[in-house]
Amino acid sequence: MICNDPHNLGEVTPFLVMMLDMIEKAAVELKDSLQRKLTSWGRYVRSTKGLRDSNLEQMNRLYSVLIQAALFGEQGISTKEDRKSVV
Repeated sequence: MICNDPHNLGEVTPFLVMMLDMIEKAAVELKDSLQRKLTSWGRYVRSTKGLRDSNLEQMNRLYSVLIQAALFGEQGISTKEDRKSVV
């Protein structure tokens, strides 16, 4: 509406400023979310040290992949993807 106002003569600067503000807000929120998830990932990885077979490298990779899938993935991880990641 602002850009189409006859007094603005089709000036798109207000539109661009609004879009850039939205992009900046989304980027900041994404950065904060990823930082929180990264912190959680580190905490969960440390907590796996007491789990069964945690002394085995393959199990540590499995635990790490499962944690990453839970924190960063939208739908977790499939068994097929899981098997490829720890081999």
